[in-house]
Amino acid sequence: MQGLHSQAGFSLIELLVSMTIFTVVMTMATSTLLVLLDANSKAQNMQAVMNDLTIAIDSMTREIRTGYNYVCNSGRAAVEADTATNNCSTGQPYISVVEAGDSLTQGLGSSRISYYYDSADQVIYRRVGDGDGDGNTNEDEDWIAITAPNINITATEFIVTDTTTGLTDGEQPSVTVFITGEAGDLIEVDADFLVQTTVVQRPLDI
Repeated sequence: MQGLHSQAGFSLIELLVSMTIFTVVMTMATSTLLVLLDANSKAQNMQAVMNDLTIAIDSMTREIRTGYNYVCNSGRAAVEADTATNNCSTGQPYISVVEAGDSLTQGLGSSRISYYYDSADQVIYRRVGDGDGDGNTNEDEDWIAITAPNINITATEFIVTDTTTGLTDGEQPSVTVFITGEAGDLIEVDADFLVQTTVVQRPLDI
């Protein structure tokens, strides 16, 4: 006579222990995944910020390097004469340079290209000539933002040295630019940056 075989299942305690272990493992795995996703999001957004900033800085430094007769100021200024120059031993938020040529400024009332940091808007603005050639040098529409909306520029300073014309000083004029900022409209992404660059005037200082 064949005996009966009992088919024992999981006890309640075993089931509870298994579920607890599974829950702990899944919680740890989910937390790790969220951390990785957050880090990846921050890296991508920081890359987007730096790409936008690089475009603005490259354009600005190229025009400063190829220009001449640097003028810096503590505030947004009217268009200076092409012959004007001055140094700024301490950082100032405004700079203008005379364009080397007239491909950009022709017919715009001045040969100067100007940059200005607006601390209220947290934006760097650019003006070509007097803006629109109408002779009114302080109109807001003359200034165009060169930094992207996803960037908040928290500080910008231009330090200008050796603008004295002539070779007697033995130094070419130079501009040191300091820019600090953060990601603007990127939610829950803490992406701060600090950029410093020095530009030496390319045209010979004679």
